[in-house]
Amino acid sequence: MTLPTFNIDIIFEIIDKLKDDGASLFNFLLLNKQICELTIPILWENPFKFCNIKVESKHYFIIQTYINCFNEDDHKEVISILKSEFENLLYSEYEIPLFFKYEKCNENEIPLLFEYVKYLKEFNIHDLNNAVITWYKIFKKKNNLMNSIYNNVEILKNHLFHSIMRQSQRINCLNWNIRFNDEKLLKIMQHKIKDLDYLTLYYKLYDNKFTKDFISLVKSNNNLEEFIFDYKSVKWNDVDNFSKISFDYILKCINLKILVLRSNKGLKFEDINLFTSFNNLKKLDLSFNDWSSEVTTLIIKKAGNSLSSLTIGEEDNKKSINDDTLIALTQYCPNINSLSISGVCKKSYEMIFKYIKNFRLVTLQLYQSKMKGTIMNLEGLLNYIEYEESLSTLGIGINDDYWHYYNYDRDNFKDFLEKHNIRLIVYKSRFYY
Repeated sequence: MTLPTFNIDIIFEIIDKLKDDGASLFNFLLLNKQICELTIPILWENPFKFCNIKVESKHYFIIQTYINCFNEDDHKEVISILKSEFENLLYSEYEIPLFFKYEKCNENEIPLLFEYVKYLKEFNIHDLNNAVITWYKIFKKKNNLMNSIYNNVEILKNHLFHSIMRQSQRINCLNWNIRFNDEKLLKIMQHKIKDLDYLTLYYKLYDNKFTKDFISLVKSNNNLEEFIFDYKSVKWNDVDNFSKISFDYILKCINLKILVLRSNKGLKFEDINLFTSFNNLKKLDLSFNDWSSEVTTLIIKKAGNSLSSLTIGEEDNKKSINDDTLIALTQYCPNINSLSISGVCKKSYEMIFKYIKNFRLVTLQLYQSKMKGTIMNLEGLLNYIEYEESLSTLGIGINDDYWHYYNYDRDNFKDFLEKHNIRLIVYKSRFYY
């Protein structure tokens, strides 16, 4: 019996549907040459996505593969930097074969089947930085150079970043730490990031410098589907200064589906156009921002009917969760099915349930602002679960007494949730754990 032959377009569609399933993609590599050629570009759009961060050898393999893809000039520069780093050890009793192996590898090494760097679509500076450091550490171990110093490691990292970006094609996803200020890299990547789909800008340490390059980047990418502006700190009172970015730049992103503005300040009500709105925003996160409730309320209104998921919360919840905010949410965003709220006291939650009682939520997550007490006996919550059959997942903050003290109320609440087929999860809200 002859096996059916699938059209190549159908095969590609199957592979594309499984683009987040690493195991299936790796299996496709073994089928035949044609399917392998279709799969490799998808695997190498972001090869770090399929790596366990604890398996250092995989990160080493990715960076080594990239280096093997470099042109002759970039390849020689890598050798030069490494030789400079270890020049005091080159004439020691240790054997250092890799330097010379690099220079002579063109004759005998197995040629690469693909130009892997050209397939890179997702540029994540954090992942790449960690991978290069891992490669460097394993390189030293392989060559008995563990006692060497790190004088040129930053030079090496920058050169690898530049070389990878030079050989890449169009980037559609950029995840960037603003404090990593490499003007040469920004210049190389400038024409490759003009049509981004996903943009994440974040700080890890406090620094309110927002360069013209990034203002221009936000301004020029009107086709973004996802924009995240975040300050990744464990301190809730450290915030990004949003004042240098016009909110109109974001509103002009006609394809925007996900907007995350977390730990920001400087956005003013009078600076936002009152007569514009988002076209198709699905997910909105407005957590821990230091601006007025009028700004939060206006952004929620602009999200409108298409919004299905909202995450909100602040240290001072009156700035984000009050009557005006909740009225706007119920009137302008009736299709919400996922709601996550943090930084609210137990008493305020009862007020919240008066507004959201008519929402057909599938997911609800609640995080108290204080470390004591529990929300499992909230009348508003119990009534909502009893009469609204849509809820399937309830998240309770990790600081809730439910997780820390055993009592009969906990057993009763657990039975109550099981009766209504609701799955209970731990909600870890940023800056409160």
